Amino acid sequence: MRRPLTGKLIIRVSAVKDVDHATTSRFSRAPETYIVVKIEDVPKQRTKGSRTDRWNEEFEIPVDKANEIEFTVYDKIGDNSLPIGFLWVRISDIVEELRRRRIEQEVAGSGWVSADRAQADGSSGSMGSFDRFNSSGGTLVYPGQPNPAMQQQQYQPQYQPQPQLRNEGVEAWFALEPAGQIRLTLNFGNPNSAYI
Repeated sequence: MRRPLTGKLIIRVSAVKDVDHATTSRFSRAPETYIVVKIEDVPKQRTKGSRTDRWNEEFEIPVDKANEIEFTVYDKIGDNSLPIGFLWVRISDIVEELRRRRIEQEVAGSGWVSADRAQADGSSGSMGSFDRFNSSGGTLVYPGQPNPAMQQQQYQPQYQPQPQLRNEGVEAWFALEPAGQIRLTLNFGNPNSAYI
């Protein structure tokens, strides 16, 4: 069991697709669909109703020692609401994915290459942009230094700014139970963290 987390959850609900809407008579309007967001089985937010299965609503939800988020998709017909889809997401999975992406971004900005990427780039016998030998004369060439075969060109080192560490969150289509998908952007951070 993972330990409960405390922080701020930011959720953007964009759309649902391929859900099994509640059946209505031929002459009545399509059902109005809305989504309820629960933290540890406690309703926290609700989208407006939509007949197009599209929203662009964002919620900031303070979380205190919680493990799970639940999304329930409802169809409202008249005064009755019928659940048509469910999704459960562990907050720790969001945090882990955000951490993984931040590390990848930091590594990419530092000029280092992961071993699996270097091996994939080097499968043809070269190390991609990290070639140590110039094919024209066998002279040792280091990354960031001028190629000796191009001595006639003036080499000017250029400043390349590091990419800004921004955390937009995890945006994806998530599978609903029993059918369909929901488009969400999920972000979570500790209030003391710089990455939210």
